[in-house]
Amino acid sequence: MTLEQAEDALAENLYSMLKYEHPTDVARELLGAPARPRPRRPLATEPELEPVPAPPKKDTPPETGDEPDLAEALDLLSLVLGAGPPKKRTKIAEGQKVPVKLSARDRELIIEHADLDPDLTAPLERVPPEAGVINVGYTLYDLDEMLGYIAAAANHCKSMLLTVRLDGLYGRVKDVMESYDDGGWQN
Repeated sequence: MTLEQAEDALAENLYSMLKYEHPTDVARELLGAPARPRPRRPLATEPELEPVPAPPKKDTPPETGDEPDLAEALDLLSLVLGAGPPKKRTKIAEGQKVPVKLSARDRELIIEHADLDPDLTAPLERVPPEAGVINVGYTLYDLDEMLGYIAAAANHCKSMLLTVRLDGLYGRVKDVMESYDDGGWQN
């Protein structure tokens, strides 16, 4: 038997099995038993819907004064969807450090749970843990790398409270990163 003949036989068997309504029907036919009668339930009838009339066609093109401005439409759409107004990004030079304000709790979360490269945690470790607000400088590339480690820590921790805290930290650092533009790839 060739491969084509085997495929044809398989297709024929599958096609013939489509006539069965119940798995026992196959066994009944193979054994030569008569098919069991099944009471048929009437199908539920759906109410007939009235056709909706099509809107009237306009033969004339719209006037230029009637068309909304695309920028206004996008701004309105972002407000409706809850994204807020478009963020203004401060232009900076590539590789320039931006100020990041972190709390003592944020510092602790990054140092203990984010498992960052020592070069990234060094500025945080120089500041004493008793300090209230910590101001450190990072490049946008460093902030993007930090965000990846914070997200990984949040996704893999077992404590729900720790997950919530890391997610909040992620959002705050991401807001700082997205408020600057160095002309690089993060746009």
